Amino acid sequence: MKDAASAAIYGSRAANGVILVTTKKGVRGKTKVNLDAYTGVQTAWRQLDLLNRDQYIAYGTDLQTNANAAIPQRFSDLGAFANVDTDWQDEMFRTAPIQDYNLSISGGNDNTVFNVSGGYFKQEGIMLGTDFERVSFRTNTSFKLGRVNIGQTLTVAYTNQNNEPFTGGRSQLEHMIKSVPYIPVRDASRAGGFRGPDRVDGSDAENPVLNAVLRKNRSQNTKLLGTAYAEVDIFAGLKYKFQVGLDMNYFTNNQFSPSFNAGDFSVAPNAVVSQSRNTFVSPLLTNQLSFNRTFGRHTIDALAVVERQTSVFTSQDGGGQNSITNDVQVLGVFNNLPLVAANQNLP
Repeated sequence: MKDAASAAIYGSRAANGVILVTTKKGVRGKTKVNLDAYTGVQTAWRQLDLLNRDQYIAYGTDLQTNANAAIPQRFSDLGAFANVDTDWQDEMFRTAPIQDYNLSISGGNDNTVFNVSGGYFKQEGIMLGTDFERVSFRTNTSFKLGRVNIGQTLTVAYTNQNNEPFTGGRSQLEHMIKSVPYIPVRDASRAGGFRGPDRVDGSDAENPVLNAVLRKNRSQNTKLLGTAYAEVDIFAGLKYKFQVGLDMNYFTNNQFSPSFNAGDFSVAPNAVVSQSRNTFVSPLLTNQLSFNRTFGRHTIDALAVVERQTSVFTSQDGGGQNSITNDVQVLGVFNNLPLVAANQNLP
């Protein structure tokens, strides 16, 4: 809507108009129960046609020769890697399950209307080291008590996501494309159990499987959005409505990377942990007096609103490193270990 009333209520925020979004409401009649569910699997429908070990060496040799540049030393003698031919896309992509369930109950009578629903969604990413989970709950009810109408809407959602690592300024897909095919994924003789290229390979791509398995980057978010109101018919055409609302969001991000040594370009001497917490709270109070009355060929429509909305945002960040163990992945415990570096920012 875009008129004088919207400007009166929302002020400068209504300069480009206001879009009102309402949640699904119940309908008077028999109670209805609806269940919607599905489950399945997902795969990468297409993969890039990358060079195998022998093609890579032949192409790299021609490329460096034509550029009058040095050929990587390992090309002439693969040694222990002579029988290795790694398909990095096969190592990283997987068949991933997905599931979604939604249950709703709605109904009502002349004095009560309700709609309550809940949902659960879970998806493992087709890329190793990624996943997403969501739990949601919604309720919308209204009651009529004589000349008084009361009601509420509430939405609560929780999400839990394992984020794709983004290291060295590159995405996991870029690491897959640039990884050397004669380098093995794992190497039990190395700290951390993975292998990456050395300087003699002429490539600095990180092992994407190492990033997916060893590095942790998980975000969790809880969102609450709700309103409650009471509306009174004072007399014909004149109504008073009081409404309270709350918009609240709590977000955390936890990251952990252990110490490891996979090669010249993939060395982490210390275990590193970091944590971020953000909180947003915005309460709303609204007093609304409206009058709508028709007198013959004339109609009077008036609205008066007094509203107060505030918001508070707080954030906290902390991090630490230690060279003793990879088993401690909690920031509070890190504070009891020798720290190489630590920081904390308060609002």
